[in-house]
Amino acid sequence: MVLSTGNQRGGGRVCYTNLSPALLEAWGIPTNRIAIARERARRKAVVDAQYNTRALAASQVKRDRLIAEHAKAAAENQIQAEKEAQQAAYNAIKVLSAQIEAEQARLERLEATVSDSNMQRTDGGFQFVKSGAWQDLADARRRLKALRDQYRENYPNLKQP
Repeated sequence: MVLSTGNQRGGGRVCYTNLSPALLEAWGIPTNRIAIARERARRKAVVDAQYNTRALAASQVKRDRLIAEHAKAAAENQIQAEKEAQQAAYNAIKVLSAQIEAEQARLERLEATVSDSNMQRTDGGFQFVKSGAWQDLADARRRLKALRDQYRENYPNLKQP
């Protein structure tokens, strides 16, 4: 229903259900329109509620799926980071072990060379392999043992280097 205010411009819609039945009858509008309007409003409210319920359920399903995907990605990232840390520790042990072996071989060759050189000297002087080099090698072995112990503690179920 549209209302007019005489010579002034304006007006608007008024819901039948908001007006008294006596006023509607005075304007010549049948009162059964109120019942029809109420029934339409009730059906619209039911349809809107069903739509909102479906939309809410769909958004909750989507949210739950996104949360699950995020949790899965976070778990995969954590596993990958742990694998990389384990591999880095394993590689550090292998590198240090190889360095120790190379240094020991170098020092043993140097000692053999110095020993041969000392036997052949005619001037009575001697050459020595500094004990500091052997001490550095011993320190490296202690570091290697500490790395291996830490690796065994952190990764007890994995292959030990």
